[in-house]
Amino acid sequence: MPPRNLYPSGKRKPTIKNDDWRIHYEEDELDRKEIQRIDSNQWRIYGSAEIEDVEQALGISLHDDDENETFNGYILSQYGRIPENGSQFEIRTKDLLITVKEVKNHRIEQTIVQLSNDY
Repeated sequence: MPPRNLYPSGKRKPTIKNDDWRIHYEEDELDRKEIQRIDSNQWRIYGSAEIEDVEQALGISLHDDDENETFNGYILSQYGRIPENGSQFEIRTKDLLITVKEVKNHRIEQTIVQLSNDY
């Protein structure tokens, strides 16, 4: 007998998040790690990653005057404007080269991050 949380098609049941009313699929949340080390000097970091977790992974401080809680907020404060859906861009800070690879709903979804001493 298949697990109860699967539809007949084999896909997982959607879950509704009350905080933003968007539908998320359980497997998306289970399979994705917010911070993934690619190699010795690069990381894939999702915008939803907590800023403290990013700081710990990279071994640097990213605090700014805006006191952002997520990497998305940090990037937006550095970028200075709301990005267009589907846009890709780079931001250089004194510590990082941030390449934004994916923007959805004007939020940073996926980035590739490199420490400044490596670019």
